[in-house]
Amino acid sequence: MVIGIFPDYRYNLAERVRTGEIVSDLVRPVGLYWREVAERFGTGGHYLVTRAPAVFAAGWLVYGLLPPLRPELLLFPVSLALALVASAGLWFLACSSAFWRESAAGELSAIVFVNTLLGGVFVPLDFYPEALRWLADALPFRATLYTPVAIFTGKLSGDALAFGLLHQVVWAALLAAIALQLESRGLRRLAAQGG
Repeated sequence: MVIGIFPDYRYNLAERVRTGEIVSDLVRPVGLYWREVAERFGTGGHYLVTRAPAVFAAGWLVYGLLPPLRPELLLFPVSLALALVASAGLWFLACSSAFWRESAAGELSAIVFVNTLLGGVFVPLDFYPEALRWLADALPFRATLYTPVAIFTGKLSGDALAFGLLHQVVWAALLAAIALQLESRGLRRLAAQGG
């Protein structure tokens, strides 16, 4: 919930485009993509403060689980921030299809499914066959969930840690660039439809 790989389907960019509520977003001083990023950080911060302590306390009291106290743990907030940006980028790309189609429901469902599969939700990426692991390492989905969780649990160090953080930086920047391009083209398309 903190990273937001399952955002609310009812209120997102695609729904605002479909209903015409996008008009009120366009008068705001921040672009649509940056609003998505800001919402992701706000929602993630809310869950981090309200839900995470209870989950960690339950894990500690019931199972005796605590994050390993290693220097790499200091990189967890950086990785979490990069995961939020990457997640916002993926979600924005899926929602942007609403500028050209009547609904983005299929794209949103596909993003959630692929993100859970290649982000390590169903099975940690460490257990994937070599070919599937290579695919997961090449695509952006690992940046949303696997890397921050692996850093928090002490599974990444050395070269693997450097690769994980570099992977997140590259995909966060690439997804932001693509999202900003799609936003620009989508808004031109929206204006061409008459708004």
